[in-house]
Amino acid sequence: MKRHNRQVALLVLIGFVMTPILAAAANRQRIECPLFIPEKDVAIPSAPPGWKALVGGPAHINRIELTMGAPEQRVVLKPQRLPKNGKWLGDQWTELKASRQPDEDGVWMSCVYGSSGNFALSRRLDDNVEQCKAIYRLDTHGHNQSVEIMCTW
Repeated sequence: MKRHNRQVALLVLIGFVMTPILAAAANRQRIECPLFIPEKDVAIPSAPPGWKALVGGPAHINRIELTMGAPEQRVVLKPQRLPKNGKWLGDQWTELKASRQPDEDGVWMSCVYGSSGNFALSRRLDDNVEQCKAIYRLDTHGHNQSVEIMCTW
């Protein structure tokens, strides 16, 4: 009987330990930004008289930004830098839900493109988002080869 009670107690303990882990896994979202905006979609609709517009290629991903409220409001949240072996690995934004005001239009994530960050694709995140992390993988020339974005709530 004691052995059975120990086994039951162990199973209950494992359940208590695993429940937050499983819940956390259920509240995690991986977001993928397109690596580039095709040249045909980066357009200059009308050039000034006497000028001809030219787009020299696709706009590649530059960085990830999080904004408090819609992106056009430009309230960009400053990330914490994530180092790895003395080099920059990515960015992290924490306590997103706690820092949001009730009248704000939520937290938005923007995939920013072009060497100057002139283009962006943006989406509103879940209202319960608590933190996001962006890990950048660079090619041999230091350009973003991919960006892994993971948000939790």
